[in-house]
Amino acid sequence: IALVQTISRRTLRPLVDEAVYEGYEHRLVSLARFQDLLHRREADGMGLAEVVELATGAAIDGVRDRVDIGGPPVQLPPDGAEAISLVLHELATNACKYGALSGPDGRLSIAWRVAAGGNMASVELTWTESGGPGVAPPSGPGFGTTMMELAMRSLEGGAVEQAFAPEGLRAVLRFPVLAR
Repeated sequence: IALVQTISRRTLRPLVDEAVYEGYEHRLVSLARFQDLLHRREADGMGLAEVVELATGAAIDGVRDRVDIGGPPVQLPPDGAEAISLVLHELATNACKYGALSGPDGRLSIAWRVAAGGNMASVELTWTESGGPGVAPPSGPGFGTTMMELAMRSLEGGAVEQAFAPEGLRAVLRFPVLAR
């Protein structure tokens, strides 16, 4: 990650707006922290609840009382934990900047369920924002949306869907995990 930061600092920073570069740099730093923790636990992977807390923690610290997180125990392999972390970090950052958590009355729910099937199980994680400013679909796919779609596609059978309803963003992440 340090090498990527150095390369981007020398090539990307002079070409883009400072705010765009800072957003990109923030994503890299978050990924580096997560990578460090993940490598310490590589043999076992990580629990989904822990991944959710780590990926969203910095963004939601000041508004934790307006965030509900819950679901059954799910163990993610390292590549799954990394992909899910990237997507959740992006959603959390956007919720605090533009979405439900940017105002005083907004709420966020992150809930998941598991459907078993043979050796594999599938997880459906639902991110629901409410009570924030009005939401409108973006004019086109931006860096964040593209990154989330690529991260989810890196998981065989993984997908992300976003619905920009007036009452708030709703995102659904679907991905496979090994049944235990």
